[in-house]
Amino acid sequence: MHTRLRNPTGFFVILAGLQLSACEQPAAPQVVQQPPVTAPPLPAASVETDCSAPLEDAESTAASAADASSPQQLEAEWSVAWDLKTKGDHAAAAEKFEAFANSHPQAARAAEAQVEAANSWINVGFQRRDHGRSNAAAQEAFSTALRHLDAVLARQDKAFAARAWYLRGNTKLYANDLAAAELEYSEVIRTYLSDQEWGRRALEKRSETRRHRLDTAGAIADLDLYLRTWPTQDAERTKFLQRTKAYTMALGKPAQPFASQDWVQGTPMPLEMLLGEVVALYFFSTQCSFCDAQRDTVAAWAKHLEGKVRFVGVLVPQQDKKSGAIVEPLDVARADVPKKRFDFPVVYDHGLRSAVSFMASKPDMVLLDREGRVRWHDSPKNLQPGTIAALLAE
Repeated sequence: MHTRLRNPTGFFVILAGLQLSACEQPAAPQVVQQPPVTAPPLPAASVETDCSAPLEDAESTAASAADASSPQQLEAEWSVAWDLKTKGDHAAAAEKFEAFANSHPQAARAAEAQVEAANSWINVGFQRRDHGRSNAAAQEAFSTALRHLDAVLARQDKAFAARAWYLRGNTKLYANDLAAAELEYSEVIRTYLSDQEWGRRALEKRSETRRHRLDTAGAIADLDLYLRTWPTQDAERTKFLQRTKAYTMALGKPAQPFASQDWVQGTPMPLEMLLGEVVALYFFSTQCSFCDAQRDTVAAWAKHLEGKVRFVGVLVPQQDKKSGAIVEPLDVARADVPKKRFDFPVVYDHGLRSAVSFMASKPDMVLLDREGRVRWHDSPKNLQPGTIAALLAE
């Protein structure tokens, strides 16, 4: 039986979405009443566990037995789990953290072990998704993570409550349940906004979630609150969020036509010809390693949305980091783009004019609605099915 605390004694703004680890990221605004805690079915990972009995029951049974483990033994077991986590073996780490929590329910790190087990299962679920879309395998891992987090919250341990609520938000976000994710992040912000770690992250993540829900005003409000509350907490993060705020404020405005008439591949598709369609603009370069990391995700989305969303590539030519000289001229781009296996048309961005117009970096994706307005802007890896569905429904 799961117990959900209404008000343990309280982040994420849109930050965490991009550079934080898969499970430690920030999404959405507004304080909302929390629904009962449930553990919805989600896509799964590559490790199987016996989920037939609630974790709370398993712990209470284990607690009845005396734990004669020495501090050295506890530290050794913890180190094994932690090393697996740092190596990115999330499934094995989840198993070890679960074993620690079940074997040593009275240990000082028992609650922390369950939080880490949940975090590891979230990473497993994140990896099992189909290019950003949740599935049965991922859902299984997410459900296991939620059970661990509910058990942590039932302990009423203030040391881990903020992180537990934050991770619940991540679980729902990666499971593509945007409304539920916003509620979870709001709980962190309502109660733990002053927490520089989890309040800050939750505020950024809620802002991200609100953008996914096309709530531009709410997303901007969260970014403003973040920048006002922690103006100097992290210089790099602040710079990133200021850029995020700039392109978020441009949402809802008409997209500027392409300045270039040169197309790298495919039939030319100027934006003025695409009114009445939902359009996905993908900004990339053939010589960008970050773009290569997103290539399969973009190709998978284009195939998944074929006939529903029009994909158009914008090749932003690579520049020399020192001189700024273009090192990816049109003829080179025309030779290299086919190697990326994109089936959609690609326009060449002379002088980076379109990139500047859309405030786009590489790789970025920008969604336009049927009226030609910019409605969403983020990394392709963060694209949510709900965002696409909302635009198609308009």
